Amino acid sequence: METCRSEFEPLLFELIRNGEKRGWKAAEIAMALADAADDVIHGKFVHAEEEGDVTRPAMPAPPPFPKRPLKAAQPAGVQSANGQPEMAEAKPVNSAALESLLAAIQQDLKSVA
Repeated sequence: METCRSEFEPLLFELIRNGEKRGWKAAEIAMALADAADDVIHGKFVHAEEEGDVTRPAMPAPPPFPKRPLKAAQPAGVQSANGQPEMAEAKPVNSAALESLLAAIQQDLKSVA
């Protein structure tokens, strides 16, 4: 007996593979899918049958998948001594912000369960 997940998982992997071909990372694609799933769970997508309407309106075509830039833009005129553009320093990650994000995600997971 197949579960919903086992039936739809190959389709999700196909979405991820297509996104990777366009330059997106698998984790970014998975987060976009999770965000859309969250919208469905919290009622932002409502089926027409649930509203009493028997016919579904035609869905507009989705916008084209955006192309990911290959390189980050460099500030104009920034070059090192060897003539190569310098890389900007990465900012340190705020531990408190990450802890807060983790707590919010855990709360969301508890509310769904």
